Amino acid sequence: DMTLQTELSPKQREWLTSTGSLTQQLRTLTNGEINHQLFLARWDNALEDEALALNISPNSDVWLREIGWYYHGTLWVFARVVIPRSSIQNEAAQLTKIGNQSLGDVLFQDPTLKQQILPLFTLNNTHPYATRCKIAKRSIFTFHDQPLLVTEMFLTPFFDFVENHTDAIPR
Repeated sequence: DMTLQTELSPKQREWLTSTGSLTQQLRTLTNGEINHQLFLARWDNALEDEALALNISPNSDVWLREIGWYYHGTLWVFARVVIPRSSIQNEAAQLTKIGNQSLGDVLFQDPTLKQQILPLFTLNNTHPYATRCKIAKRSIFTFHDQPLLVTEMFLTPFFDFVENHTDAIPR
């Protein structure tokens, strides 16, 4: 939906389209004062739009992680990681066992890691996470040759912060 994308500020667009480790970018932005919390890590079903993005059948069994990034107690980013069961093999099997570790810290150790940024994802009103944000960043990472989907939803307090700090760009 182009109308929504044109409403994005240059800063918002930059964060929604940047490549690299969001973990690292948030640590740089906050001088390490960012914390993340693991909400869940379990076998579950992918949402329909997630299955579509991963090219797997809807209701496929996936390893699901949901995490939140907090800055001084305020939730800034909510992320969902969807790993198809078929990707949980060889080196990629460790992704179900990383516990509270940040996924980015594991993924970016793989020198063969590929990141494909998908078009910005618009959450329509019926989407389960529509109350959290309206637009999200999606990437397909290929970790040790296995695909996984990461959806990063940047919440209003995060964008308020970056708009108020001139040098708050992803790096």
